[in-house]
Amino acid sequence: SLSLGTPVLVSDVLPWNEVEQEKCGWVCGTDRFSIASAITRIINTDVGDVIDMRDNCYKFVSKRLDWTILTPEYERLYREAVGES
Repeated sequence: SLSLGTPVLVSDVLPWNEVEQEKCGWVCGTDRFSIASAITRIINTDVGDVIDMRDNCYKFVSKRLDWTILTPEYERLYREAVGES
């Protein structure tokens, strides 16, 4: 979704809390009241803010989820998992 410019709603138990800081999504708890509150916030978000969030989604993906950034980190994790330095 983020790579297509769509703001996301994520749970606070996932490692994606920065989507709210980066203004490309919303974070909520997993209980029904938290989800309902988040949906209300989404519905009440100004259209201009949503357009800005769309641009922020592209920036977030290019900064955090680009393969040139992720590949070295995954390689490091795999090497660590198999006991290589």
